[in-house]
Amino acid sequence: MVYKAAGYKLSVAQAQAWIKQATGKECPGPDIPDVLKRILKDANINWLAICGTSYEGKDTILVVRHQGEDRNSTMENCIPANERPQDKKAKGIFLEMSGLKDEEVEWVTIPDPYGDLNPWWIG
Repeated sequence: MVYKAAGYKLSVAQAQAWIKQATGKECPGPDIPDVLKRILKDANINWLAICGTSYEGKDTILVVRHQGEDRNSTMENCIPANERPQDKKAKGIFLEMSGLKDEEVEWVTIPDPYGDLNPWWIG
């Protein structure tokens, strides 16, 4: 059993560009998830944003669409969450808000997103 999160993966640069477009200001790296959560909340979108390090060693941001325990997954064998039609619809809103292009944003599932365990990103 593992707790996992699924959503759209952004680079720090993509998240920074979105924040600058939405607020007109630069944002310090550690504040990115909180600022994105505020932007989403102001748009009446109940999503989360979390940050971590990908298996490539790059800092990344995940805009979370779903999270919870999965009794059928483990850290070593995490079953990816499928991107559902309502996720794709929400992605359209997300893309419009952020100015990102569809091909720039990847759907991923992360086992133990709040822990220190690796591998982090499963696409």
